[in-house]
Amino acid sequence: MAHRDHKNPDSPLFSPDPPLFGLNVTFHINYRASFGQSLCIAGSPAALGEWNTRNAVNMLWKPNDLWEVTIFMPFTKEGTLEYKYFVKSGDAAAYEYGKNRKLRYNPALYDSMVVEDAWRPSGEPHNALLSSAFTKVIFRRSKQDAAPQAAVPCGGAVIRFSLTAPRIDALHSMCIVGSHLALGAWDKTKAIRMSDVTFPVWSAEVPLPPSADEKSETVSYKYGIMNSATGKVETLEEGADRVLTVFGRAKHMHHHTDESFNYPVGEWKGAGVALPVFSLRSDNDAGVGEFLDLLPFIDWASANRLSLLQILPINDTVARHSWTDSYPYAAISVHALHPIYVNMKAVGTLKDAALQKEIDTKAKELNAKPRVDYEAVMNLKSRFYKAIYDQEGEAFLASPEFAAFFAENRRWLVPYAAFSCLRDRFGTEDYHWWPHYSHYDDREIDDFCAPSQPQYDDIAVHYFIQYHLHKQLLKVAEYARTHRVVLKGDLPIGVYRNSVDTWTEPHYFNMQYQIGAPPDPFSKEGQNWGFPTYNWERMQEDGYVWWQRRLKSMEQYFDAFRIDHILGFFRIWQNPFDAITGLLGQFHPMVPLSLGELAQKGINMDYERFCTPYIREHFLADFVGAANVAMVKQNYLAEYQPGCFRLKVGFNTQRQIEAHFTLLKRNATKAEQEKLTWLAAGLMALAAEVIFMPVAGSHGDLFTLRYSVTETRSFSELDGGLQYNIRALYTHFVYHRHDGLWADKARAKLPAIKASTDMLICGEDLGDRVPACVAAQMRELEILSLNIQRMPKDPKREFFHPGDAAYLSVVSTSSHDMPPLRAWWEEDFERARRFYNTVIGRLGDPDYFCNASIVRDIINQHLHSPAMWAIFPLQDLVALDEEKRLRDPLQEQINVPANSKHYWRWRFHMTTKELQGAARLNTTIRQLLVDAGRGCPF
Repeated sequence: MAHRDHKNPDSPLFSPDPPLFGLNVTFHINYRASFGQSLCIAGSPAALGEWNTRNAVNMLWKPNDLWEVTIFMPFTKEGTLEYKYFVKSGDAAAYEYGKNRKLRYNPALYDSMVVEDAWRPSGEPHNALLSSAFTKVIFRRSKQDAAPQAAVPCGGAVIRFSLTAPRIDALHSMCIVGSHLALGAWDKTKAIRMSDVTFPVWSAEVPLPPSADEKSETVSYKYGIMNSATGKVETLEEGADRVLTVFGRAKHMHHHTDESFNYPVGEWKGAGVALPVFSLRSDNDAGVGEFLDLLPFIDWASANRLSLLQILPINDTVARHSWTDSYPYAAISVHALHPIYVNMKAVGTLKDAALQKEIDTKAKELNAKPRVDYEAVMNLKSRFYKAIYDQEGEAFLASPEFAAFFAENRRWLVPYAAFSCLRDRFGTEDYHWWPHYSHYDDREIDDFCAPSQPQYDDIAVHYFIQYHLHKQLLKVAEYARTHRVVLKGDLPIGVYRNSVDTWTEPHYFNMQYQIGAPPDPFSKEGQNWGFPTYNWERMQEDGYVWWQRRLKSMEQYFDAFRIDHILGFFRIWQNPFDAITGLLGQFHPMVPLSLGELAQKGINMDYERFCTPYIREHFLADFVGAANVAMVKQNYLAEYQPGCFRLKVGFNTQRQIEAHFTLLKRNATKAEQEKLTWLAAGLMALAAEVIFMPVAGSHGDLFTLRYSVTETRSFSELDGGLQYNIRALYTHFVYHRHDGLWADKARAKLPAIKASTDMLICGEDLGDRVPACVAAQMRELEILSLNIQRMPKDPKREFFHPGDAAYLSVVSTSSHDMPPLRAWWEEDFERARRFYNTVIGRLGDPDYFCNASIVRDIINQHLHSPAMWAIFPLQDLVALDEEKRLRDPLQEQINVPANSKHYWRWRFHMTTKELQGAARLNTTIRQLLVDAGRGCPF
């Protein structure tokens, strides 16, 4: 593209008679380009292509990696334009990091501007401080300037300094002082306070006196931090003076940007606490933690310098109206909030005094229980919702507040309410079995939900509940922000198979597959979560709008979030629909193995031996028990050679086996049910005794290796040479073969999704088999990694040391998917001793029980880590006080991942009021954070 010049007759901006008003703008930026690259600038005005990269302006390269272009802007009045730089390589355009730049101009005051920018690279640690977690919460400005500073020219040029610096508390401001008299001649008492009107970008306009010969002059300067109330400069940035060359001529503006402040101390670091909402406890609950219970908990966190509160997913999971709905990662809607979290008293009081008293009495009874009684709580709250809606519904539906809420959320709210109504009408969440509306149609559902329909109240009650959930959680979010406590949400990798999302937008999902996780030390059979996989190719076609809408909903309430199983954006563990465990899954995408490649590796495909379950009589007892061998052979196996068996038709998939044994258990005693469950597990394990699995649709020409194949009986009974060949192939296939492919897949998704939100993003990337490409991609996108001491990512290490963490990371003592610190310690004394000697660095034997001194050492290690965040489960923080912590640590575990039917019901044993009154514990937490330098203002 040719350089644009309003004086060039070939330029689209050429005019023989330039307009009366306008200004020449010269853009300067330093950038070291690679061969074949060029630098361009795109922006909002026509002169910058109106954001069309094809019409963007090519910049001209000059020595010392300086790029420059001068453009005439035919502006007639003051305003603001937006622009951004990008690197062009062929047809590809890679924009610099961050939001669009903004440039204020006034052609009445200036006829020329020089804009001197610095390239904004991605992957810089300080970029994370530009997220809303910092700009809208931690470093939130209490009262911003009403308007940007606009200097009145005094005959010479005006310098506009622009500094990006979010890391400063509300009591201080950025300032500038320098060598020129206009900058105070290095007198800090004459430093110029910068305006925070565009925070986190600070600006100051400095008029220069006229220069006799209009020659350039060099100005040295530094930024500082000023006490806003006293005007005293408390510190200047470290390092050499900054230098700027300006021209002193009249009607000239020099706009100079600096992208960071050179802090005289290290990186900012904070601490947080993790607790599920349902685990909160107060004196006035109804047996479960509620959104409004977060308000006093935020007070507690803030008082103890904990500047982040992490919770588990809070979306609606009501599918079967049973305790199995307690699983918070199985959302039936990625937008709707869970009805269990509404505080009933904040909704209203029933006029039926007897019913209100009955509900209050039952709520008090449920609140006295040590754990959540999910079904009883939901039954109670559902009864209240219907009663209060019958009482208030007509006025509610006519209110302007509901009208605004409905207009803002109609797109997801109407299908969600219809789904919930139809689920209850037909007695199942599986919409495939609904006699009507099994296939979603907008017009049919709009008609079904019309106010004139007889079932409208069964629809509108869900509007009512969601409105109050939104109102209560939004109150919490605003409260957290004003108290400078970041609310961190949790983004599940999947959605429930029978959900509003799969019903309304099935094209975004692969319903024939199930998301899970491969086998690991915590789950030998792998995991199968049952969620459908994403159709990423279809999502990419519309720019990931489904994800954008999802994040838009989240950012109403959260300023940070955790991506559950971020590896799913690189590759997902994809189980076939007929699998129950995770043993028969495969990574998707993957590069399959061809018959030719296998032959080259010394493996000649024997389909019967490698691809069908290897079942032999001599080890049957190991799978089903010696007492059951005869019965299993008779009922479930077919002998095709002496001592060699196949699973019978009707039992040759894990799903068929599970379905059969589910029927058998219906009328069985508890003891019989346990035996049948064990027997079914043995048969399903036999179904997974394969080495290779054919790729669907490949007609037996392409294969994938079964994960953990070297641990199978089938592998153990191969000859040594074949074992060697398969083991070598397995190592390459699992750990190296797909790195480039997976990196490319993540690169196509994550940047687009990240660009749609200002929230701070953290990724759950745990495990010792994480592909090498994951860490690099997360660093490039400033997505924080997660490190847990007992789960090192290096398979050669038994423990991870928090001191080895990168800055862009979170360190934590445990997570909801594992035993809390004390329970883990007491599981294995020999392991605890190794940890005590090698990680804590103490000699001898530790106490068998994890005493407060040990807890303090471990927490201190995390607090002194280089990681940006140290986030602790509440159980682990309270373990610092032996009088306040629960006596039995085994009662504090939230989830057991190996149990797919786990009941999520743990509640903290103290009310928040009692926690606030735990003076010794709170003093200990505060002092540890102060000593570690976490939570400092700058």
